Amino acid sequence: MSWIDEIVLKRRAQRSTVFIVATLDYTRIRNIRELDTEHIKALFGRDNWTKIEYNVLTGDVLKDGVRATYEYGPLQFITSQITRQPTFVIIHYIYDSSQARQLCNFLVHWTNDGNVYKAGSIIIVFCSSVELFPETVRKFCYTIEVVASTPEERKQKLIQIAKQIEEGVFYKYGKPIQLKITEEHIVASAGLDLHMLESATLESFFEKRTIDARYYTKYKIDFLKQYGVEYIEPSYGFEAVGGYKLLKEYIKNRIIKLIRHPEIAKKYSLTPPKGIIMFGPPGVGKTHFAKALAKEIGLPMIKIDPSTFLRGIVGETEARVKQITNLIESLSPAIAFIDERYIRG
Repeated sequence: MSWIDEIVLKRRAQRSTVFIVATLDYTRIRNIRELDTEHIKALFGRDNWTKIEYNVLTGDVLKDGVRATYEYGPLQFITSQITRQPTFVIIHYIYDSSQARQLCNFLVHWTNDGNVYKAGSIIIVFCSSVELFPETVRKFCYTIEVVASTPEERKQKLIQIAKQIEEGVFYKYGKPIQLKITEEHIVASAGLDLHMLESATLESFFEKRTIDARYYTKYKIDFLKQYGVEYIEPSYGFEAVGGYKLLKEYIKNRIIKLIRHPEIAKKYSLTPPKGIIMFGPPGVGKTHFAKALAKEIGLPMIKIDPSTFLRGIVGETEARVKQITNLIESLSPAIAFIDERYIRG
C-alpha cells in the first residue's frame, strides 16, 4: 500500500480528517497536488469538491488555483470552507517548531469538528518531521512518514527520466539515443528520494552521456554527511584482517551463510542476528573488522558517530535518533556501524 492509498483508506474509515505527512521530498507535494481521478473519487465519491492549497512559507492561499481573498487569517478561512463543503486542503511546508505551533490549535479543532467529517473534507499537512508537533496533536491526527522511495517508484521514475532525455536529445540534435535502466540503477539508488534521484541521473548524463550508478552513491555520501553519517563502500574483506580466526568462522557460519543462502536458512528456520556488539580496548581493529564484514557480505557500511544524535535539549536526542534510524532503513540492505568511542559514562 502506498502512502497515498493509506491516506485514502484512513480517511474513508473516519480515522481522522487531518494527516501529517513527513517527507523531505517536494515531489511528494506534487504527487498530492496532482492526485489522479481514481483517488479523488475514492476520497469524495463526487465531482463537486473544492481544492485549497496553503503555502506557509509565502502565506499564499489558492482556492481551485485562484488566489483567495479573506477577511481574517488563512487558517480561519480554511476553517470556514471545510465545514460547509467537501474540501481538499494541502498545507506546506512546515520545517520548524514555531510554524507547527501556529497550526496546532486548528489541527486539533479540525479533527474534533463533526461538521468537517460531515462535509467530507480532508486536510494534509506536509512537514520535515512529525516530531515538530506535540504528542497530543499527533494523537488526534494521523501521521505518515514517507519513505525516501520504493524500488518500484525509482524504476518508474528512471524510465520516465530516460525517456525525457531520449526525446530531448532527438529533438535538439536529431540523433536517437537509447538509455537502458537496469537492476543495478534501482538498487544503487536506494535511499535517495525522487528529487535526488532525478538530479543524480541528470548530472550523470550531462557529464558522462550515460546513466552511471556511481552517481547515486556520490549523492548518498553527500546527503548523509549533513547528518553526521558516513557512507562507506568497503574495498577489502577478511583477507585484510590478521588473526581473529574464531571470530571470522563465527561470522561466516552465523551471518554470511544465512544471508547468502536464504533458502537453506528458511528451511531450518534460521535468521541472522539483528546486531552484533564488538568490545575491546581502542586500536584492536573493531572498525577494521566491521568494514571487512561489510565487504564479505557485499553490502555498504553506514558509520555513525553517537555525538551526531546526542543533544542537550529534552526530546531532541529522541527525534534525532528516529531521523537517523529512518535514514538507515531507507538505505537498507546495509550494515550500520555505531562507533562508541566518544561515549563516556
